[in-house]
Amino acid sequence: MLMCVRWYVAYGLSVRNLEEMMAERGIEVDHSTVHRWAIKLLPVLGKAFGRRKCPVGKSCIEQDHRAIKWRTRPMLGAYD
Repeated sequence: MLMCVRWYVAYGLSVRNLEEMMAERGIEVDHSTVHRWAIKLLPVLGKAFGRRKCPVGKSCIEQDHRAIKWRTRPMLGAYD
């Protein structure tokens, strides 16, 4: 069931498509069951994966563009 919920979120498949895909693999599951599991699991998974994301601040977004700023500043006439 977790695999169905993952596909539902990651690939934007409908629950009816997931029902057909699982039937092709020999697993009988109803589309309403997949939807109920998604409603139950998505908040839990969101909290679990949200903890692993690093917060992004100004010092991280500015460092990413350092090389671009180094090249474009002289073109703009700024000589810092």
